[in-house]
Amino acid sequence: MSATAGPYPAVHATPPAPHAAPPATVIQGRVGVGSNIDWVRRVARRFWPHFHLVVAASLPFGVLAWLVANLTPPVLVPRIGLAGLVLAAPTALLVLVAHRIATQPDSDDSPVPPSGRPAPSPRWVAWRRLTGVTAAVMLPALLTLIGFDAWGATGSPVFFGSALFSGCVTVLAAAGAVVALPLGIEYPQARWRYLWWVSLAAVARRPVPVLGALVFVAASGYLAGRWPITLTVVPAASALVVVAAAWTSLATLGVHPTIQPRRP
Repeated sequence: MSATAGPYPAVHATPPAPHAAPPATVIQGRVGVGSNIDWVRRVARRFWPHFHLVVAASLPFGVLAWLVANLTPPVLVPRIGLAGLVLAAPTALLVLVAHRIATQPDSDDSPVPPSGRPAPSPRWVAWRRLTGVTAAVMLPALLTLIGFDAWGATGSPVFFGSALFSGCVTVLAAAGAVVALPLGIEYPQARWRYLWWVSLAAVARRPVPVLGALVFVAASGYLAGRWPITLTVVPAASALVVVAAAWTSLATLGVHPTIQPRRP
């Protein structure tokens, strides 16, 4: 089995042997499966047919986000910390639903050849992994806010430098999380270092889709803040954009999701 050149040995460019299942902790790609998919168009044409799932997945997140925004004290740091604790699990649910919508087979999809890797199962272990990825972004974001708050109160350059460092980590973690969230569904048993190495490698190879997804999520958050009614749709729509951006970037590494159940 040949591996992709570079410092990311976990990504493989050739499929495993037909009867040899790869270890669950290794992230592997399959050449030609999903590589010709335009993921942005795919999720766009699936939005309305699956609108009921979009609303059902958005409602828990929207209700909890509204409660955090309106029932917590108007102090930024505690509010962001509480939002991270409360919204991590609903965020994982959003990505699970969006990934299922995006990867359900179309009539024009190429048949999926047999693989030694079992189909991903978005169950408890995947949900728990996605919650951890979300928390990995929330923690440095919270430290950034605390650092700037302390710098504003004391004027100490130590707090300013700490806040800048945490801010850089937050941006890097957010970009990696865009890819790590869908990737964690396909590989719920993958080791954390493989998950983040592959995610950051995909961002480095093709950053534009990931940056576009982050801009879309930020714009959606602003929209939801102005018009709370949009919380019934916007969260799942943002998750669909994240899934599309992730698999678009991962395609450069030869990593594609399993599209089942169509067979030759």
